[in-house]
Amino acid sequence: MLIEQLGECDAANAIVGAIEANLLDGTVKTYDLGGSSRTTDVGDDIAGRVMQAR
Repeated sequence: MLIEQLGECDAANAIVGAIEANLLDGTVKTYDLGGSSRTTDVGDDIAGRVMQAR
């Protein structure tokens, strides 16, 4: 991730972990992944997971 190139490895790990958790949980997903959520819903879920990891 670009954020790693900026020296923010902890932030990059938090983002990747949040994305992985979102995908594993599977409750908030877009149509192309079999869900009905909007892209902004998925983004909000991932952002919330990043904030919880702090």
